[in-house]
Amino acid sequence: WRQVNVHMYQSDLPAPGKRGHLSADLLHEVSLAPGLRPTIAADLAEQFEQKRLRLARGYSPETAEELLDWIKERLLIPATEWQSLLEAMARDHQTDTESLSAAIAEKVVRLEFPALNRSLIVALERLPALWESLYRQIQPMPQARLLNGNPLPSIQATDSPRRNLDQPRSAAAEHLSQWLRFYGPRTPAHLCELLGIPLAVLSPFFETLAAEQLVIFGKLLKDSSTEEICDRENFEILLRLSQHAAIPTIERLPIERLSLFLAHHQGITTRSRENVSLRFNQLLCWAAPAAHWETEILPARIADYQCAQLDTLMQTHDLYWIGHRGKRIFFCFEEELDLIMDENDAQGEDGSALFEGKEDLATLFPDGNGRYPFAALERISGFDSTKLNEKLWQQVWQGNVSNDAFASLRRAIETRFTGSGIQTAVPRAGTRRRTGGRMTFQRWRASRPSTGNWFRLTYPVMSPDLLEREELKKERVRLLLDRYGIVFRELLARELPMLRWAPLFRSLRLMELSGEVLAGHFFEGIDGVQVIAATSLPQL
Repeated sequence: WRQVNVHMYQSDLPAPGKRGHLSADLLHEVSLAPGLRPTIAADLAEQFEQKRLRLARGYSPETAEELLDWIKERLLIPATEWQSLLEAMARDHQTDTESLSAAIAEKVVRLEFPALNRSLIVALERLPALWESLYRQIQPMPQARLLNGNPLPSIQATDSPRRNLDQPRSAAAEHLSQWLRFYGPRTPAHLCELLGIPLAVLSPFFETLAAEQLVIFGKLLKDSSTEEICDRENFEILLRLSQHAAIPTIERLPIERLSLFLAHHQGITTRSRENVSLRFNQLLCWAAPAAHWETEILPARIADYQCAQLDTLMQTHDLYWIGHRGKRIFFCFEEELDLIMDENDAQGEDGSALFEGKEDLATLFPDGNGRYPFAALERISGFDSTKLNEKLWQQVWQGNVSNDAFASLRRAIETRFTGSGIQTAVPRAGTRRRTGGRMTFQRWRASRPSTGNWFRLTYPVMSPDLLEREELKKERVRLLLDRYGIVFRELLARELPMLRWAPLFRSLRLMELSGEVLAGHFFEGIDGVQVIAATSLPQL
């Protein structure tokens, strides 16, 4: 059966140039995990079954001997499938099916269930073992006659499926497992109807097979309102076939076209005053030199870019700018801070990262939820303006502190983050204000290294639930696909560590399996798999 399975059924390969990237281990894991398991299109399952049952064109047995061997392998063939099989043989080989049936009539039995108005075809030598394991307790008992209508000869059980001594199970469960190998997802009730056995009788055997991971239960077909059962290996084949079917046949583009694809996807080729939010969404969690955001990156994507556009976004949304090493910054919404959390990072009980200099942070921000203007931090910390400015930016580049106004960053860029030229605005005790009139706005602005309010960044604690963590990784993949339209290892080399290829590769494969993304080779000159969002495919 394994040989036939590999060479006859798993050889449904996609067109030349298509290639799957799903490992057997991943398929096995996904098939057994309801939270990760995608569903199968009903038409694909139907096509698969037609081949497994040898009803598809060119698959049917040709000779009487081949037909008898097939009946033995199938164990129990419902009468409707038997008739379809004979019709397929006549179609494929122009054989006289009546002659074929007559040739094997003394070796084949018809089990009839008058009360159910159905019957099954079974090889005579298989009947004793099947009768003993499945039908002895069935009431009313089915009637058995040879295929030609003659009564059965006196026989003894001479054959039964081979037992696995490492995982012993009942003969009924073993027979049921072998019989299920020829079907795709079916409801348990339908399978019981085909066999003529009540669901209450077969349910314990289904549970045994599920416990041994030989079958799977759940909603396995798309748009299905009921749960199905399927042989696990068959379902893994269906997953692979589904993945192959989703890969489009597309001519590879030269690598020189990649930059144009990326530029078009990010709006660089179609700069507009509209869609400001869309362009920011594409750039979320991308760390770039702080000075480049309003001189290079945003003007390249937004026509007639004005600083007020970014200020408005930050005022109307919980949009943060967050520092990163190398004096780079990125933008992230407050509710999406978990996107930039490394699940291996240690965290304190308050959700803050554990890092060197946490004592400084506690000194600067006694209330972790508070927001403080620069002058208030001077009073709280006791630092002068220069020292306080230095401490704040040290915390900024560690990703621990931010400011609710982007103007503070603009001011820091002007002074190269040194606070050069700033003056202490609050007179120290025992000193007098210098005479000479009121402080002008220009003098006041020059004395301030920043505007807005400073606050601690509090990151969410990573969920211990594995499915929630997997969904978080999928959200990271979606973020990257929004940014680029296509992803591959080299393209993600400059992303934040948790947004790079290695930690997201498994999630990419799961999303490929579910049909959310497509994997293939869309541009020449790139080693390894490339993954594209289905919505980006027309751009190619």
